Amino acid sequence: TLTYTIDATVPTYPTGATNTTFYMGDTLSNGLSFTSTAVVVKGYTQGNITGATLTADDQYTIAYDGQKLYIDFDYDKIKGYERVEATYTAIVNENAVIGTAGNTNSYDLIYSNDPLNGATSTTHPVSGTPGYGTDNSTVIVNTYMLAIKKYEDGNQATVLEGAEFAIYDNQSCAGNAIATITTDANGYAAY
Repeated sequence: TLTYTIDATVPTYPTGATNTTFYMGDTLSNGLSFTSTAVVVKGYTQGNITGATLTADDQYTIAYDGQKLYIDFDYDKIKGYERVEATYTAIVNENAVIGTAGNTNSYDLIYSNDPLNGATSTTHPVSGTPGYGTDNSTVIVNTYMLAIKKYEDGNQATVLEGAEFAIYDNQSCAGNAIATITTDANGYAAY
């Protein structure tokens, strides 16, 4: 399970602005799944290190579209904050890319760059909310293979062939194993 935190500085729009678009989105690779729809969104003022928990469906709304999560802010209700932050969790699934190629996670920030005229060039892919300026970044989450070497107790020089291990998707090893692996002639097994 991975914890993601995305954040952005709240833009300052002038009085009389007609386009106060401000939202951020996160797109997970197919190798990651949202573990729940529980997203914690906080607003921070200068010098406040704990933040205030914002209210869903009032100060912001959340939309999901497959592997995409979008958080749309009601600018008039969050403009007193300097920064907003959202935290959520995802779990590595069976589609994860193993090795250095990794699993991409892309962040998008959409805001109005022409708030008085309402001109737009970007549209929110789920809600259709207009935006103007954009900023994005991509992070790669790497996953790696599990390798086990089995040897005789107290004697690493004597490897054991045919030792079988069960792999579970939980720490307590409850339920059915998701896979089993068996050591080879060199005492190694990999998953």
